[in-house]
Amino acid sequence: MIWFTSDTHFSHNNILHYTNREQYFKNVNEMNKALIHNINDCVSKKDTLYHLGDISLGKGKHWTSSINNIFSNIKCENIHILLGNHDPSNRSEHVNNRYFKSVENYFELNIDGFVSKSLKKFNICMCHYPMTTWNRKCRVHIHGHCHGKLGFITSPYKDGYVRYDVGVDSEGLNYRPISVIQLVKSYTSFIPKENEDA
Repeated sequence: MIWFTSDTHFSHNNILHYTNREQYFKNVNEMNKALIHNINDCVSKKDTLYHLGDISLGKGKHWTSSINNIFSNIKCENIHILLGNHDPSNRSEHVNNRYFKSVENYFELNIDGFVSKSLKKFNICMCHYPMTTWNRKCRVHIHGHCHGKLGFITSPYKDGYVRYDVGVDSEGLNYRPISVIQLVKSYTSFIPKENEDA
């Protein structure tokens, strides 16, 4: 299974106040434990997880130390990172981490037939930041960065395209990753019935 998440902000004290997290977590340690638990509860060892950035607070060696502490407790072995504004540059030695299969700023994922044989030429483009326009080969654009402030659907379905905020703070995600099946199910709910077989 393929999963997506963003904006965990592990070990970031101020994120509790910046978002609504202080309603759910007493402190950052409780938040870290809950986020790790939620990832492990959804994502199996052999699944694939795309994390769309703002993974953890820290710079340089502090970021690496935080990542090592967190990801040593996550059972998924196939984690791909798309860097956010709180993460080091992809040119930094600190992102070459043994827990990550790849580190990118932007990525397009082809899921043709993965969820449904009727969905042909189905690509998802991923970036930490929401884009107003994107490669039209991708029906769906997923992002983080907004902490749910734009809602889960951040650009309504139009002409076959839609944009989603997959950050843990996003509406309805309850600090959990979202699966590709859940994402496609949401997408297909917009398709007019007469166009489903097109």
